[in-house]
Order: sequence, then structure tokens, then C-alpha cells
Amino acid sequence: MWPLTIYEVPITTVGKMERTVTSYVKKWLGVPRCLTNISLYGKGVLELPLTSLTEEYKCSKVRLQMTLKDSRDQTISNAAPPLLTGWKWTPSDAVQQATSALRHKDIVGHVQQGRGGFGLAAREPTWRKASTSERRKLVVEEVRREEETARSAKAVSLAKQGQWMRWEGMERRKISWKELWEMEASNISFIIRATYDVLPSRGMARTQPAPSAQLQRPSDIS
Repeated sequence: MWPLTIYEVPITTVGKMERTVTSYVKKWLGVPRCLTNISLYGKGVLELPLTSLTEEYKCSKVRLQMTLKDSRDQTISNAAPPLLTGWKWTPSDAVQQATSALRHKDIVGHVQQGRGGFGLAAREPTWRKASTSERRKLVVEEVRREEETARSAKAVSLAKQGQWMRWEGMERRKISWKELWEMEASNISFIIRATYDVLPSRGMARTQPAPSAQLQRPSDIS
């Protein structure tokens, strides 16, 4: 991510790079090309240990923007250059939007979530009392939260692959890298296909080649 952070790469180019990476990831996992990218990068009912390249790009640019603006050296903070990322998305607007959302949370206060009693949940640092490094971390987390909200909104509009949004009482599953490497390719392929309702029919199952017995390293895929 370091070259994408320091160089002036537009977000449209990053989007093209992500589409290329996603195609190879789908091939590696043995899932069809028609599968939505939400299944790979979303934090829904099935969470894979993968992150979106566009999301990491936005977080790195936002982190760099705040690092330059909030520098203790007045020369750096006053002469911070604008980060050129294209016209579709800019780090300055993202920082302003995330900051407004965090200040609004300070006004609302801590909201209890889940069935635990008051005070049992972990308290996040507020924007007003947070230090410079904590504010930078809060803004990055807010950007990730906005990306996940956008993915959830898109999943609702999917009639077939977004049916998991209407499931009730379903326990969420998070797969780690260790579990993914130890899992057979046919197993992880079936889990993803079953979750997002893209299992092949009987006619298509006869023509589709069976995936390899074990997942290969991404570098081994030609």
C-alpha cells in the first residue's frame, strides 16, 4: 500500500486494480465470476480475511491527510500539499465527513448495544477527549464503517445474493487466515456459494470442473 499512499494514483486506477485482484481471488477460491464482491470484502454473515483494495487506499490517504495536517511542526502543517486522488473521491472531504459523524456521536453519547447491561460494553474514546493519534484512528475506523455501510446498502438491493440480509437469528462466522489455509478448496467454495445462493444446478454441476483438494497459494495460480 505504500506506493499507492505516497504517489498520486487516482481512485479510478485503484478501482481497476481491485477488479483485477478480485478476479484472481475468485479463481483462487473457486467461486463464479458473477459472485458479488460483497462476499469477499464484506463483514456480513460470513467474513473472510480479505480487505478491499479501494478501502485500504482510502484509509491510507485519510491517514496521510491527517498526519500532515495535525503535525506538530507548523511548517509541515501549514504547507501540507493537497492529495490528488481524482474527482470522484478526495481525502479532505472524507476527513470532514468522518469528523462530522464523530462529533455527532459525541452529542448523542454512548449507546448500549446488545443484551449486556450498562457499562459492560467497551467504551470508545470520544472525539472531544481523544488525542491526535486517537483521532486519526477514529477517523480511519469511521471511513471503514462508511464503506461497510455502502456494501450493506448494495446487498439489500440484490434480490438473490443479498437474501442473507433478511435472515434472522443467524450466527455470524468469521474465517481467519489459519482456517482458510487448512480448509479444503471445495469446502470454502461451498460455504461461500451456499451463503450467497450461487450454488450450481444439477445441469451446471455436471459441466463444472471440481476444485482442487486444497487451496493453493495465490502466487501458484497462473
